[in-house]
Amino acid sequence: AKYVLWPCGLKAAQAWIDGLPGDDLYENEVKENGKVVGYEPNGQENESRCSTWSPIIHLQEEVEAIGGAVYVARNFLTVITLHADGTPEAAVDTMEDDCTMIYSAQELALLSADENGKLANDIYIQDPAGTICNVQFKGTLDGDGHTIFVSYTEGTTPIDGSRGFLFASLAGATVKNLTVDGAKLSLGATVNGQTGVISAQTQNATLTNVHVKNAEIVVAATTKTQNVGGFCGNVKSLSSSEVGTTTFTNCTFHGSIVQPVAGTSTSVNMGAFVGRVQNYSSGATTLNLYNCQILPGSAVTGTVGPTGGAIGLADTASMVNLADVTSYATVSATTHAGGLVGFLSAASTNYVLTMNRCQNNGSVSAQIAGGLLGRTAENLYDSAALTLKVYAPAIRIQNCVNTGEICAVETTEGAAGGAIGQIKSDAVVSVSAFYNSGRITTSRASGTNNARVGSVIGPVGNSTKVTPSGETQRNTAKATVSILGAVNAGEIDSSAKYEGIYIGHSAGGSAYDLLNAVNLNAAVKTNALNPGGNGDANVTKTNVADHSDKTFEVLEGARVRMSVSAEDSGLRFDIVVDEALIEALEAAGFTVKIGSMAAKAENVSGALTKEALDMAGKKYSAHSVAKEKANLRLLTNSTEPAAFGYTVALTGITVYDTVYASAGYLELTNADGFSACIYTTYRAEDHSRSIEVVAERALADQDHNYSAAQIEILNRFAGN
Repeated sequence: AKYVLWPCGLKAAQAWIDGLPGDDLYENEVKENGKVVGYEPNGQENESRCSTWSPIIHLQEEVEAIGGAVYVARNFLTVITLHADGTPEAAVDTMEDDCTMIYSAQELALLSADENGKLANDIYIQDPAGTICNVQFKGTLDGDGHTIFVSYTEGTTPIDGSRGFLFASLAGATVKNLTVDGAKLSLGATVNGQTGVISAQTQNATLTNVHVKNAEIVVAATTKTQNVGGFCGNVKSLSSSEVGTTTFTNCTFHGSIVQPVAGTSTSVNMGAFVGRVQNYSSGATTLNLYNCQILPGSAVTGTVGPTGGAIGLADTASMVNLADVTSYATVSATTHAGGLVGFLSAASTNYVLTMNRCQNNGSVSAQIAGGLLGRTAENLYDSAALTLKVYAPAIRIQNCVNTGEICAVETTEGAAGGAIGQIKSDAVVSVSAFYNSGRITTSRASGTNNARVGSVIGPVGNSTKVTPSGETQRNTAKATVSILGAVNAGEIDSSAKYEGIYIGHSAGGSAYDLLNAVNLNAAVKTNALNPGGNGDANVTKTNVADHSDKTFEVLEGARVRMSVSAEDSGLRFDIVVDEALIEALEAAGFTVKIGSMAAKAENVSGALTKEALDMAGKKYSAHSVAKEKANLRLLTNSTEPAAFGYTVALTGITVYDTVYASAGYLELTNADGFSACIYTTYRAEDHSRSIEVVAERALADQDHNYSAAQIEILNRFAGN
């Protein structure tokens, strides 16, 4: 038998069989490196894509094993068995879901704009010279769980220019169940344009279970406008009259996007998913990111352009929605950066940015830095019309967390906030159920520091206008800010010029509503706003409590758990939390559990939190219980208020000189069922011990009378 692999569906293949005599089925030889590897059927150029067949051998051993000759066309879709006399048997359909099965990079490159394709196996590409499939793709590409592996020989130049790696662009396309591993891109200094691993530009696309791994994107210093995304450089609607939506679901990014040297352009927009999202003329664009992650080890490093963990610039679109998006990336820039969105440039009043159940765990540093959003655009004065252009986007942040360090790299008037770095417009902002345990800090020393920092928002206001006489006037932004349920457990840098528990500074004119806000960490200023500007003048406060003086800590040192059985022996670290603090959190609407965690001390660098260790890929143990199951006891000083005590016991330790570290946490769950953790401050000298050291100190304690059996156990622990 002979086999012809037909590049179309069963119906067309059977029609071809029925319409041609057997001896005319194949005639034209197809050669590869001088060897005949297949034949093209006659007379089908107008009905199929025979002229585009690529003679790539698939399943050669399997076919030859049953005595067949291999004739391979561009797509392994339909197998036609030919008898010895050339007459065909009935066609056998191997096409799935009306799509082209793709076995190689060559076949992927030949996928047409409107075609549906599915990977049949992993694909390996070495030293790609250009976009793999250089079309405006409108079909569906299903990776079927497979990976496109990309490798480069030493000295090979990555794909350069305004182009995508996989597709030139997506227009109404679907990409799903695919991983691209190892792609490299570069964008030169003289190019206006965009680049991304999946596509340079995306319009009305759906990306589901798509993963970009080990990507490297480098941007040159430039004077041009450039949009650089780990997935897509630019996202917008298809036409000026269209309402377009692009949605990412269950997608992840791992890699680096970097502009090593700043150019003069302030329009290099960089994000791990999308560089820039914008409307097409008067069309309306919606971008959705659902259940997506920027994985540990990733970095987005910009300069003077908008830089974000997920999105660089949200510009003139109608709506951007992020739900269940988590970033572990290190994000930095010269001007403004956000853990998820770098810059919100809302040139209309109906712009909506929503974030729900989102979390930033990576560090963010820039002149204006925010854990979730870097900053908004400012109101602009139209000197020709002598009017103020007022931007009033709606920003809704709900059930979100920041654990990363947010640093205002202060040159002139830096800003940092756990949720938003700075608001410079008439934005309507709602922040509900926000948890910050990250350090909010500034890079300048006290005395020369003009930074404004807060656990939720840095400064509000400080927009500018220029009057017809040339005079610059400030404080024109009048935002409306509601903070409904906020918990701060992070340090607020006291060296900043202005620092507030929740909002670092208000320049005047804005209105604030604070409800159910609890502070657990010390701040120099105890007002909701720093007294600079209008201070608390326009603030309505309900159930706003400062509990930075309440105890929530791991006690210094540790105890050994002594047992004859080595499996039951171990370390104990004691955690205490004031009952008044628990009550305040419950009054703010939270259900509270008391938790403890431990890890090898060598795995802890900086904060001891679950998020930090997840980001570092280190193991730890964690356990929480309802407060009723923790032991109610008094602190050492009987005059102190009651505190819940909870002990973390590490058992089964057989290497007695291994040092373990411990931290406590409160697991807070709100009425929506959203949970987040706030942690005790970890100090290695106080909260890390080995069994060996604790046993040695116990043996040296002359005031404690141990039994002979206990002394024997302690000596074993101490190595005596």
